[in-house]
Amino acid sequence: MTQAVVPATDVAINESQEKEHLFTFQEYLEYKGEPDVLHELVRGQLIPMSAPTIEDTKICEFLVYKLQRYFAAQNISMVAKTTVGVRC
Repeated sequence: MTQAVVPATDVAINESQEKEHLFTFQEYLEYKGEPDVLHELVRGQLIPMSAPTIEDTKICEFLVYKLQRYFAAQNISMVAKTTVGVRC
């Protein structure tokens, strides 16, 4: 009696490919996960985001300030905001 042998690495690769689901952008928009956890979509994977630090907030506010000044100086009818997200 003969038995087919599959290398362990092939089995591990096939199992991980079957378990991993890559999200499309549309699936990400429709994703209903934990309400208190924000995610970002990176190459099809949902990555939990940590809460922003004070430094993150200051950088964001600085960039928004610079954008607002630029828009005003160039007479561009656009608005920059700090509280923006893709999700509704």
